[in-house]
Amino acid sequence: MSAYGTLSLQAIIIMKVLLNVKLYLIAKYQIAREPPGPERDSKKESLRLIIVVVVCFLALWTPLNVLNNELLKTSGTSHMSNAVPLAVDFNEAADYFIFIINLLTATSSVLMAGSVLLGIICTKPLRNQNRFIFMLNTSISDTLSGVGGYYIGLFDVREGYPSKNGTYYIVPSLLGVNIWTILFSQVDRFFAVAYPYIYNRFVTRTVVIGVCVFCWFYTYLILTVQNLLTVDTAAKLSAYGTLLFQAIIIAKVLMTVKLYLIAKYQIAREPPGPERDSKKESLRLIIVVVVCFLGLWSPAFYYVIVVRMTGSTSVFTNNASDPFSVILRFTSTCTPGLYIWGSPALREAVLKTVWGRVCPPLRKR
Repeated sequence: MSAYGTLSLQAIIIMKVLLNVKLYLIAKYQIAREPPGPERDSKKESLRLIIVVVVCFLALWTPLNVLNNELLKTSGTSHMSNAVPLAVDFNEAADYFIFIINLLTATSSVLMAGSVLLGIICTKPLRNQNRFIFMLNTSISDTLSGVGGYYIGLFDVREGYPSKNGTYYIVPSLLGVNIWTILFSQVDRFFAVAYPYIYNRFVTRTVVIGVCVFCWFYTYLILTVQNLLTVDTAAKLSAYGTLLFQAIIIAKVLMTVKLYLIAKYQIAREPPGPERDSKKESLRLIIVVVVCFLGLWSPAFYYVIVVRMTGSTSVFTNNASDPFSVILRFTSTCTPGLYIWGSPALREAVLKTVWGRVCPPLRKR
């Protein structure tokens, strides 16, 4: 029965892709010939939204489906006892607490980051600004991290060397994408405020998109190399990666101090106006995001360093019971939440284009 269900899902996916292509062609050619007006704009907006939703759904669902199939193959599909068990046994009250916390962490990440993702994609003025491209990149990573959190947080999984029912570090590496993206966004804000002429001339949206692609390419290139090596060699390579991240943390702290000084002294001397307010808002937002990101990420980072330096093993049986891992995954909720809090334009876009469709009264705010 399960096999027939799998075939049905495959057929539905093919239908989704074909319908998506058809809707795209309709939006591009048929609606373009209609006279401008509210009805045309409404049709175009609804088609664009459903296309984005389907693409995001397939992008999020496909990797997990493939991973699930691989896990079922390796664990033995004919014996349910060989499947990946849940993270807790539900024998004590603490087990229920751990399970609920991990479930809420994953769900909040998907909802919060997914809202920012759709809000930016569906709002053209935001897509045209470089700083929102960086937000879009981290939101994609955070949404995927939230989806992966359902597996890592709810099942008996431990990522590491050696791992237990792990994802080959695919899900934890999403954090690496965020680390690089936020670092580059700090550099972007620095040049935008300190050297506006050079920035406006050379840092185009294409350059920013290329930087975001590099963040994904570099992170998963290193991960691919690690997965092809033996466990001992991969552990050594991971240790060098830890040292690199130490340097990145130092660079983040120095850039944060520099941005704070720019926001306090340089922008304060500029004449009041929308441009000054925009610069001040973007600097304040990136400073708060970096401070919160480092505050949530550092405990897990230094715990791993202590474990490796002492030569001991982790005292936690899996990622679900590891509080450092839970705090680490909570960054996927915190980062997009801070974006919404710190950017009125993004907040309005999320309320009107995303949550306004779920709860219409929000569109009138």
